[in-house]
Amino acid sequence: MPHRLGRICHRPPGLTLLGLTLAGKCRHQLSWRVVKNRIGIQSLVALTPLGSDLEQMWQALRADQTLTDRGVIGDAELTVLRQRADVYAASLGFAIPTHTVKPSQCAGMAMCRNPSNSSQRAKIFPPRHRQLLMDSSPGKAGGYVLFGCGAAALGRSGAPENLALPDPALLDRSIELGTIACLQALTDAGWSASLCAQSDTALLVATSKGPILRMLEACEALRIDGGKLPEHLAWHVAMGPAALQTVLTGIIKPGGPIQTHVAACAGALVAVQRAWMGIMRGEFRRAIIVAADASIHPLFEHSFENLGVFAKPGHPGAPGRRCRPFGVEGDGFFISEAAAAICVEGGDGGAVAVERCFLGADATHLLAIDSKGTSLERGLRRCAAGQGVAFVHAHAAGTHHDQVELAAIRRACGAEPAVFSHKRWMGHTLGASGLVGLVISTMCHAKAQLPDGQRISSPARSITIGQGFGGHIGMCVLTG
Repeated sequence: MPHRLGRICHRPPGLTLLGLTLAGKCRHQLSWRVVKNRIGIQSLVALTPLGSDLEQMWQALRADQTLTDRGVIGDAELTVLRQRADVYAASLGFAIPTHTVKPSQCAGMAMCRNPSNSSQRAKIFPPRHRQLLMDSSPGKAGGYVLFGCGAAALGRSGAPENLALPDPALLDRSIELGTIACLQALTDAGWSASLCAQSDTALLVATSKGPILRMLEACEALRIDGGKLPEHLAWHVAMGPAALQTVLTGIIKPGGPIQTHVAACAGALVAVQRAWMGIMRGEFRRAIIVAADASIHPLFEHSFENLGVFAKPGHPGAPGRRCRPFGVEGDGFFISEAAAAICVEGGDGGAVAVERCFLGADATHLLAIDSKGTSLERGLRRCAAGQGVAFVHAHAAGTHHDQVELAAIRRACGAEPAVFSHKRWMGHTLGASGLVGLVISTMCHAKAQLPDGQRISSPARSITIGQGFGGHIGMCVLTG
């Protein structure tokens, strides 16, 4: 169902380097940016395990339909989505490219520093996957993990200098989901190929890990096959987190800025902020924002379990793993895959609009969030701005930090706003969660109703929160 609601946007709390936005360390320079201009939302799409149609997803939320263990989009539904994407591309004048891409020119190549303390690394990665990652590190002890390191992996694989874009059937699942969401959002907004090609159209992508499933396959191939990589795996490693951006660029060929933002689970709101600031500064007029994540893999499930944030199965009366935001026990979450896309454009109008944005960082620990919630409270106060807030769509992932987040919300916004988190129904979609949350918040405004059936006034104000490892914090205020 098309959702033509108006327009939105944002800018990242960090430095853009080789296509990646790195945030959370320069607190006094990069945090606490609030802009008051409003931008409306043109169209919105969310592909989630609860449904690929927004109305279908909304009805699942209203029925309190909760997932357990893993949130996967079914193969039958994905087949239908692929067919729709082909129709969307043809109707807008887009074509799937078959060009080659030089890894040396890839905007997403980066080296992620591994903890030099091997015991610290041992606490994060489970034993059965730890050796795989260590074997794939092209440096000495405390060197680099194979995560978008591109050149090093290609050097070991003996791959050719130029790598062809893989066949669509060989692309990582996150790329496929992100591409489908992008084409559907463009169709709902009515943005043709000629419009996207204009110099005032930007493409902004968010991810937490990039095409990680294919990259893990590459790790295994390097370990087993003596350093030889199939070309499609070498391509994913070379592109790294910018793989989705590379594919989308080849399809829609935007004429304006093209960037990929990586800020853990807050990355999607970082991308929205970047679009918003770009429009406010006159860098471009419109932007398509896409976030996708497909990280369901034993490596991450066991890693989160080692960190104590992965939900335990077999809760009394509720078999399987469940996510219970704001639960006193802090049971944790399970992982789901998802993709979301939003089209935004400058100018007045729009039934739902972004009123202001906040980006910050507590940066108190590599993994843990500030237990006092100081930065979080400061951002909430700036977003609330002394005005009424109908609801807060919290990050709340079912961990012990939920109570810190809830306390900060109450100190900054009072007891009146309703507070909820969509992770209750679909688990944690990681890098896509911020944009999925913003889509659901927008639907709450459009329907003047929360997922639990509580009515809200129209127009109303709301705050959507995204947080991630490393202290990333992103917030967005919606009105409508």
